[in-house]
Order: sequence, then structure tokens, then C-alpha cells
Amino acid sequence: MSADATPPDREVSAAIAAASAAHRSEEVRTLLNHGLRDLTHERVSEALISFQAAVALSPDDADAHAFLAVCLFAVARPDDAENAIERALALAPDGFWPNLKAGELRDRVGDLDAAQVRFLRALRAVEPGTRESAAAAKALAMVRTQTAKSIRLGSVLPSWRPRFLRRGAVASSAPFGEG
Repeated sequence: MSADATPPDREVSAAIAAASAAHRSEEVRTLLNHGLRDLTHERVSEALISFQAAVALSPDDADAHAFLAVCLFAVARPDDAENAIERALALAPDGFWPNLKAGELRDRVGDLDAAQVRFLRALRAVEPGTRESAAAAKALAMVRTQTAKSIRLGSVLPSWRPRFLRRGAVASSAPFGEG
């Protein structure tokens, strides 16, 4: 735009920019919906393409980064998935989808404490009684159950030690199975 542009020209430019942003936002939502549909039908590579396109169109969309992370993890790219989920959380630290998907990823890698934190944040990000709150509550309950089981199993099962290290065992020079 030139420096000598009149105010009406600036208003027209602003209106065009707003319309372009609205169209881009609608296109991003369409790509996210296509990606989610593909994920539902277990077409991960197609979903990955949709989510990558959504991130390219709107690099500041936290939800797009969160869903991209899920696809990247599913196609065995955990480092890229970690980068994508960290970007999503940086964009929306209290957002529902970034926290829910971060919790799912933490659960899959076995970090149950971090998964609980993320699921709790996701639960707090939505109104009670919605489908989203039910999903977050269910995920949180499952991780808490897993944590309780691992604690219970760890305290019940004795640690295994080789026979030659057990108290009172007599050292033998015979090869394994012959003593």
C-alpha cells in the first residue's frame, strides 16, 4: 500500500485482509475435519497430509499442531511429534485439544504422571457435561487406574534376582543348568 493512500483505501484493504483471514480460517477447519475423518477411518497418511496442510495455512493454530503430533507419532516419527505437541502447547497452554493430545502421547510413551497433568488441564479447559469433558475425564480415569495398578504391582511382586545372587545360595562352578 502506498504512503499516500486515502483512508477509504485503507478500510478496503483491511476488509479484504479480514475476508482473506476468514476464508483461510474456514479452509483450515475444513482440513482439520478431513484429517479427523481420515483418522477415524485409520487412514493416517491421508490425515497427516490434511494436518500438515492446516499447519502450513495457519501456523498459529494450536489444534492443527496437536492433531499433527498424533499423526506423526502414529507414523513412527516421535521426535517430530514431540516438536508438534510442544508447539501446540506453546500456542495454547490451557487449550483442550493440545492438552488432551499431549496427555495421550505421554500415556503412550509411559509417562503417566505427565499424562495425568495434561488430562486434568484438558478437563479444566471445557465446560462440564460436554463430550469433550467426558473424553478428558475418561482419559484421566484410565491413566489414574494404570498408575494405581503399576504401584500395586510394584509393591506386590518380589524383585527377581538370579539364583547365584540370592542370600544363602551356594556358588557353583558348574555351567548353567548343571548345578
